[in-house]
Amino acid sequence: MDSKAYSARMSAYRISEVAARTGFSPSALRYYEDVGLVRPGRNRSGYRVYDDRSVERLRFVGRAKQLGLNLDEIGGLLALWDGDRCAPVAQRLRTLVGARLSETQARIADLAAFAAQLHAVAAELDADAGNDRPCGAGCACNASATSARPVALAGAAGHDGVPLVCTLEADAVPERLDAWQEVLDQAVGRTEIDGGIRVRFPAHAQIAAEVARLAAAEAACCSFFEFTVQVRVDGVDLDVRAPEVAAALVTTLFGVAS
Repeated sequence: MDSKAYSARMSAYRISEVAARTGFSPSALRYYEDVGLVRPGRNRSGYRVYDDRSVERLRFVGRAKQLGLNLDEIGGLLALWDGDRCAPVAQRLRTLVGARLSETQARIADLAAFAAQLHAVAAELDADAGNDRPCGAGCACNASATSARPVALAGAAGHDGVPLVCTLEADAVPERLDAWQEVLDQAVGRTEIDGGIRVRFPAHAQIAAEVARLAAAEAACCSFFEFTVQVRVDGVDLDVRAPEVAAALVTTLFGVAS
């Protein structure tokens, strides 16, 4: 695009101005030009110039990066974004966000299992702190953390003095999270309630049974959770409540109000 085309536009920004407006460094802006995410023009002196559309395009790139999308995925979104129709962009973005959500929840499962193992080993080491014998069989240094142990989640008690612990075995955590994710994928809405969240599901007997089964299993190992399952003609409601110190855990496992 030549300088005449840019002179007809309302605004023309130098790379330093675009960096200030978008939060991207000048080197990042040059790289995005190299890979085709943005196409600035040049003025008579050969300097890059960006219009308002380019700035908005870069802000879209920034939002996509915050969602963990890679440049190839962002490039595909920009091709749709250039069509000036939101629906195709939103549809593709929903697919990408869903994939990232699944990946993130898988990592959460791995980290939760690892945290449980670390807590168990720490408990073994604390119990064996006064041991002066050489390291060997039976020593806490060789603890495998395979047995079920209470795992502190927040380092505090919730309402009514209920401790914030989970007694689920570490190697069972991924399977439990997968089971929750499978049923939560069928949710049709989420509403904030006092002390937690209400997840709405379609009116289906099999869904109601699975929600009730998982809620009972979760309450057995994480007694600080409070679950209520309501079966209605028009749907199934799962109410999940927890002490304020465990609010982030509720959000992580069951999502946010929509």
